[in-house]
Amino acid sequence: MKQLFTAAALIALLATGPANAADQAAKDFVTKAMEGNMAEIELGRHAESQAQSQDVKGFARGMVNDHGKARDQLATIAKKENLTMGTKLSDADQKRMDQLKPMKGSQFDQAYMADMVKDHQDEVQTYQQAQKSITDPEIKSYIDQTLPILQSHLQSAQKLHQPEAAATPGQTRQQTR
Repeated sequence: MKQLFTAAALIALLATGPANAADQAAKDFVTKAMEGNMAEIELGRHAESQAQSQDVKGFARGMVNDHGKARDQLATIAKKENLTMGTKLSDADQKRMDQLKPMKGSQFDQAYMADMVKDHQDEVQTYQQAQKSITDPEIKSYIDQTLPILQSHLQSAQKLHQPEAAATPGQTRQQTR
């Protein structure tokens, strides 16, 4: 009888294991994506006021808008999935913000855009991995909608991070050519 109970428990554990693992992967992704959206919004707001280049300010404005929409969409999904989302920056994101805060002008522009390139490379990779492994239809739809936007952000950040892309105050890249 004990062996039968042990076998039944093992079968039950194996039967629910992958679903639990998939659920945990989805929860982990949603948490990481929400943290990323919050960081992009806060860093973007700061960049709107600190950037020297109009192009960098425009990029930052786009980060606030696009990641705000993504955050709102993800929050709706999280609510349906009964996931609680943080309301403050992660320690790593707060450290990024703290490093950028004292910078001004072109020094800020270069540091912010370097950060945006690295951050969006990481985000694109995270979303691509999640796209292959997440099975929840709502989260998968969110990934499918958001990944192309993140890829576009990465391309824009890479263009603006190029040293020749730095414009003088009040000028755009087109005006410097």
